[in-house]
Amino acid sequence: ASSRRSYDIPKPETGLAEWTSKIKALQREVDADEEAEQKRLEEEISAARQARLRRSRGAGAGGRVDSIDMCMGKMQEFDSVDDTSSIDIPKSVAERANDQETALRKLMG
Repeated sequence: ASSRRSYDIPKPETGLAEWTSKIKALQREVDADEEAEQKRLEEEISAARQARLRRSRGAGAGGRVDSIDMCMGKMQEFDSVDDTSSIDIPKSVAERANDQETALRKLMG
C-alpha cells in the first residue's frame, strides 16, 4: 500500500474562473472608490465656489446655518449628474486677457 496522499489539484478552468472573479471584484471596488472620490471632489469644488461667491458678494455676515443650507442644496444638485452647468470650460488666451483687462478696469474705477 502506498502511503502517498493524493492532492486535489484544481483544474485550470476553475483557477481561471476564480481569478477572473477576483479581478472583477477588485475592478468593482476600484470603480466604487473612484466614484466616491469624484463625488468628494465635486462637493469640495462646490463648497469652494460657494465660499468665493459669498466673499465676492461681501456676505461674510451670513450665519453658519445659511452656509450649511447652501452647501446641502449644492450637494443635492450633484445628484443629477446630467447637469453640466457647473463644469468649467477653459477659456481661450484672448478671452482670459479680455477678462483680466475688464477686471483691471473695474479695480481702477
